[in-house]
Amino acid sequence: MEALTLSDKAYKTLKEMIPTLDAGQHLSIRDFAHRMGMSYTPVREAFHRLRNEGLLEYSPNIGFFIPRMGLIDIMQIFQVRECIEVFVLDRAFDMLTDENVSNLKKYVELQEEYLSKGRMREYMRCDEDFHLEFFKVYNNPHFTNLIKTVRQQYLVCSQSIHRGGRTAIAEHKEIIDRIMARDKQNAVRLLEEHIVEAKQRMKEGYIAFID
Repeated sequence: MEALTLSDKAYKTLKEMIPTLDAGQHLSIRDFAHRMGMSYTPVREAFHRLRNEGLLEYSPNIGFFIPRMGLIDIMQIFQVRECIEVFVLDRAFDMLTDENVSNLKKYVELQEEYLSKGRMREYMRCDEDFHLEFFKVYNNPHFTNLIKTVRQQYLVCSQSIHRGGRTAIAEHKEIIDRIMARDKQNAVRLLEEHIVEAKQRMKEGYIAFID
């Protein structure tokens, strides 16, 4: 039981660290265990758990690496988002409360603040919080865990290739307006369009980055 607790702690710490590291960067289980003040075994379990989630890559006889996300990987991630996020908002819409709307507004305000300061990591976290608000309401842990993992997979590169911050914020505001108006059809439509547009912006950013 103690080893499982330590493994969970290592897993959580490393998962939060991954977006701050460079794609292709090598990670040592022993070095991480030493840094965490843990034994080798629970840290190894955490590494393999993250590998199974697609957040780490493993090369035999070499070790673990931060994944290098290709354009196809990013586009496939957005395909998952288009399916799951639109479905969840459609199902959760009638359960949204004034408190949920207030939370959405808060995330948008924070996005504007972080974008103005160039703090893209915090900006992206608030973007994730905005979209996860609908998952909290729908309360299906399987969907929530899936979307968190999917978004985490491209968070490493998204800070470098992300474009259209102010456009994305404006799209968030339009979605909030439709929610406040209890206009389910257009709120769901706007979310779907927002994800499609975000996919295109990421594609353009990726192409510009590698050029």
